[in-house]
Amino acid sequence: MGSSHCVVTDKFMRIVQSNVRENEALLQRVNSCGRLECCACDWEDVQRTGLLPAALASEHFDLVLGSDIIYYHEKYVHA
Repeated sequence: MGSSHCVVTDKFMRIVQSNVRENEALLQRVNSCGRLECCACDWEDVQRTGLLPAALASEHFDLVLGSDIIYYHEKYVHA
């Protein structure tokens, strides 16, 4: 909402790109002057290697939001 640059990441790009397409009108309405990018990122790989994908590594982010970040790890639900 008013950001100049937003990056959406997921392991499954087909799903992300579909969601962005389906919500394009809303995204343009709430963020008309911002740039939206989709970037493939498997956060398990990031955790294992300690490295972000090249498209993210050179960026600076003021805010990071997570969703379904423990979906596959039942043992972490308590946290």
